Amino acid sequence: VFSAFGTVQKIAIFDKNGGMQALIQYP
Repeated sequence: VFSAFGTVQKIAIFDKNGGMQALIQYP
């Protein structure tokens, strides 16, 4: 998953349940 969302990895942190929580947002 992180392979496809390499860039999003820094913007949103995927929860262990598979959910996506935007904890860190870079403008």
